[in-house]
Amino acid sequence: MNSLPPTLESLATRVTALETSSKENHESHGKIYERIDGLEKGHAVLDNSLTNIWQVLKEIQADVKEMKARPGKRYDRAVEIIVQWLIVGILGAAVIFK
Repeated sequence: MNSLPPTLESLATRVTALETSSKENHESHGKIYERIDGLEKGHAVLDNSLTNIWQVLKEIQADVKEMKARPGKRYDRAVEIIVQWLIVGILGAAVIFK
């Protein structure tokens, strides 16, 4: 092993190298944290969108259940109108042909 004590020049060179390395690491970590921050913001937007999609899906599901519960609502109204006109026709005929 080297038993000679380090010189001031060698120590200064090492300190300079360590400072440069530390600065590069700091910049690199800053970029990584910026990317992580961007990913977190993107995730929040996607989470919000997913929540909205689930709400709309639940509303659609409720509407479908309601429609299945009364499938003939339009036809019921049409039959109701036809029966009313038949009754009016019969009463009109009874009055006219009396």
